[in-house]
Amino acid sequence: MDANIRDRARVCGAMAFVVALVSAIVWVGSNMRPAPAQAIPMFAIRTGASCELCHSVFPGMTNYGMMVMMSDFSMLPHDAAHSAGISSIVFSEQFDSAPDTAVPKLHADNLGFLSGGFLGRDFTYYVEQHVVDGGLVGGTDQAWIAYNNLFGGSGSLQVGKFHTPFPFMPAHRITLAPYATTSNVIGQNDFNEDDSHWGVTLSNMQGALMYSVSALGGNDLVGPGAFQLAGEHNHSLDATLMTMSDQPLNFGIGLVRGYAPLTGGGSDAFNREALYLQYIPTSDPRLQIQAVGQLGYDSNPFGPGDAAHTHGGFVEAQYRLPNHNFGVLRWDSQSGDSPVAGVTLDLIHQFAPNLKFTIEGRKLTTGTTMGMALEWAGPWTRSRILAAPHLGSMPGMHMAGMSMPGMNMPGMNMSPMSALDNALANGDASRGKVTFDSRCVQCHGAAGAGGGIGPRLAGAANQLTPEQMYDFVKHPRAPMPDFKLSDADIANVVAYVDALTPGHTIMADVMRRHPGASMRAGAAMNMGGTSMAAAPPTYPPDQAPVELGPHGLFPGVESGNPETGAGLFAANCATCHGAGGTGGFGPRLIGLAARYAPSFFAWRMKDPVPPMPRLALTHAQISDLAAYLETLGARRVRPGAPLAHGSSRSRP
Repeated sequence: MDANIRDRARVCGAMAFVVALVSAIVWVGSNMRPAPAQAIPMFAIRTGASCELCHSVFPGMTNYGMMVMMSDFSMLPHDAAHSAGISSIVFSEQFDSAPDTAVPKLHADNLGFLSGGFLGRDFTYYVEQHVVDGGLVGGTDQAWIAYNNLFGGSGSLQVGKFHTPFPFMPAHRITLAPYATTSNVIGQNDFNEDDSHWGVTLSNMQGALMYSVSALGGNDLVGPGAFQLAGEHNHSLDATLMTMSDQPLNFGIGLVRGYAPLTGGGSDAFNREALYLQYIPTSDPRLQIQAVGQLGYDSNPFGPGDAAHTHGGFVEAQYRLPNHNFGVLRWDSQSGDSPVAGVTLDLIHQFAPNLKFTIEGRKLTTGTTMGMALEWAGPWTRSRILAAPHLGSMPGMHMAGMSMPGMNMPGMNMSPMSALDNALANGDASRGKVTFDSRCVQCHGAAGAGGGIGPRLAGAANQLTPEQMYDFVKHPRAPMPDFKLSDADIANVVAYVDALTPGHTIMADVMRRHPGASMRAGAAMNMGGTSMAAAPPTYPPDQAPVELGPHGLFPGVESGNPETGAGLFAANCATCHGAGGTGGFGPRLIGLAARYAPSFFAWRMKDPVPPMPRLALTHAQISDLAAYLETLGARRVRPGAPLAHGSSRSRP
């Protein structure tokens, strides 16, 4: 017994030393990165976006998050954040009623450091180092770099160690137990889709369609075969194709042809063929059903020359329950030398988007088990979420200063309107809201208030015509996905987005561009029961529309930096408005973002009303100040919602 205690003490001491050593190395290495490096996990903090933009229940991914991962992060704005040392830490404490013999029932299951970002505009990188993994000393899970300017900017070449390309991401499961199919191994062949591998991947993304071809080596960090893509070492060729649209049904196909050496000589040539299906009903997007079926063939997995055919799969239903709860029910089945089948049920409570508690029960042919885990990832705080998150430069997504040749359609004023104009004029804003909430809200936020990736759309009608809005949806600019909407659905979405700007309706805006024009005979006037005199009630009940002001969108306001703005405010504004906008000679500014858009603040600084002085500020500095004013009182904000009302009704 004493010997066992001493052995365990030595192991714990060694793990503590490893934790301290790796922490120091990662910290120093992160801060020695080239200055242009931009950390991906800090993107949410920098822009004011929430974890929920890319994660359903972390580490599970939304479809948008899957697209971000599959694009090697290249679809994010490259200047979204500044180097911030260690970008993120993950930790989980877990109880398992039937653990692996090497760990106790209650153990630290995971402690890892993650860092990723941009090296210039065209290169991204990611490092994921686990100090503890599965209760044991961990290793490097991912360490890769990617060049992302192939095929006109839609393709990437990834080199390093990364998760096995597969039609979905089994490593990002939200249950405690792994999928039986993707973690299954046969005989001496230890290949499985849950592992990471050294290799090279060439991938491309066309709208919501993603495909890749990979040459994979082994899983070892160092040593013989660690980065061998051929020869007498573990290696394989992998091809995947998948869709990740906001349509109800998505699918994926994965094909693997590999080679595994045997310890006694000889080799095992193997194949894996997988089909993935995902269904999210439009009537209830809280429900997600996904299924995988996989066939396997190994020519010689056990050594004596006997081939093995295997099959397996799962069906999993995930459902978002009220009060930040989540339920997962899964049926697993897998044949092979360790066959298993049964049911897994997980109940998850999210204390915050980055903190969750899970209870899991499993009833399998191999026995019944129960587990619990507390998992955290960070740093992150809800106080950093903004009503309209601020983004860096994102090609094709800016709403200001866009050149739209061919969209003005001169000479149409006195003639009958075109078929497109008729379709837009008859757009149904109420139906458009349904489509917007199911396909657009993840990026553009509730009621177009901004969601962290796409630009703010409330107020866009002051800058864009209905025809231009239609063109953006019909022919999206990367990274906006192509949802393949019908012309009628696009017209409905345009009607809704147009109505997000106070004082605008689609009919009035179309007719304003064609005074005296007549509508096509027989065209229906479908206003969805709304009045032409005012915008329809498109805002949620607890969200009042914000005032944009008479001048419309202030060019460049979406790129404002609140941190720079804080310094400008202290130097130029705090004398009158008080430190942090608390009020003084000038009015209190805290909470005004609940009623006014950033452009309103910007134009007030550009053209001040006496007694406010005119400051010698550039457009960029005005945008930075507007971004800072929008953060005042942001702690009460939920994702996509406006800031809470302040106690003062004073105008700036």
